Amino acid sequence: MKYNFEDIPPERPWNIYGRWINTPSDVIFDLLKSYKLIKKYFESKIMRILMLFLRVLHIIPYTLGWTQGCKFRATREKLSNLSMGCQLIKKRQTENENPPIDLVLITIGRRIVAGTLKAIDHLTIKPYTVIIIDFSMRRSRIIDNWIKKQHKFNIIVCRCKNMLPIWVARNIALKLSDNEYIAFLDDDCIPTRTWLEMLYSHIRKKEKIAAVSGTVYPLTHNPVGTYFSFYRIHEPPRDLTHITLNNAILRREAIVNVGGFRPLPFWGGEDIDLSFRLLANGYKLSYEPRGVVYHFYPASIVYMVKKFFMYGKAVGYLASQYGLEKPGIFSLCLVD
Repeated sequence: MKYNFEDIPPERPWNIYGRWINTPSDVIFDLLKSYKLIKKYFESKIMRILMLFLRVLHIIPYTLGWTQGCKFRATREKLSNLSMGCQLIKKRQTENENPPIDLVLITIGRRIVAGTLKAIDHLTIKPYTVIIIDFSMRRSRIIDNWIKKQHKFNIIVCRCKNMLPIWVARNIALKLSDNEYIAFLDDDCIPTRTWLEMLYSHIRKKEKIAAVSGTVYPLTHNPVGTYFSFYRIHEPPRDLTHITLNNAILRREAIVNVGGFRPLPFWGGEDIDLSFRLLANGYKLSYEPRGVVYHFYPASIVYMVKKFFMYGKAVGYLASQYGLEKPGIFSLCLVD
């Protein structure tokens, strides 16, 4: 049986926020369990061994990061001592009758952003405004050349001199946004033509749905991309206890009502933190499988180790703040 990225994905754990690796025997148990799943979907022995190797590069850095993040105690001084140094460099108005959606693209200067910008131009429904938060710390010719072209939406570009925490960038975008809905896209994700249309039609179904995330496929079919997509790392968990902001649409008012994006000591985790506060305030989260983006994954072991260590630190910190190892804490979150 061969794995197809459009097949029903393997189920993710119900509670992904706690640390499931505590002893060396837990590593062995996890790998045995993973092998049974991998064997079901991958025929090649080489691919099976490679996926198991990548599993090790997932669980060990993640566990080490989680342990470090869980022990971290942030102070207001640590979280507020940030020099923003951001400047609004371009605001281009275009008469349009597009839906009330502001599309936020946060970029750190990756070259692949050219593909993302091109895909935005070809969306079946256009946003009212595209807001670009650029903290690549150098002038981007790709973005400058794209701005000069004719577009069917407003454009706002905010360039930052410093590498800011992601929660700061999202709050800047939130302040620049003034429409009913706000969609988020990362610069290493290329949306399909119907991506925004699918997310927008889904979130309008019920007023209590505050946020909707979509599906993430690999843009490059290397082993790292295969692993991330097989385990649905960049998609919301099946119990819908959080959304992922590399591919999402939200009600702007709901974000404002829960206080925006709160300061966090590590890169990442702001989408999980926001999701918990939305759920605590009676909102619902949802998933739209037809809202598809293609994610670029470098074929790099270093990339993978750094990513999972970073994710582990962020989730470990949130676990210590929310007490996420208590069973049953998210028993009523699913939206049909």
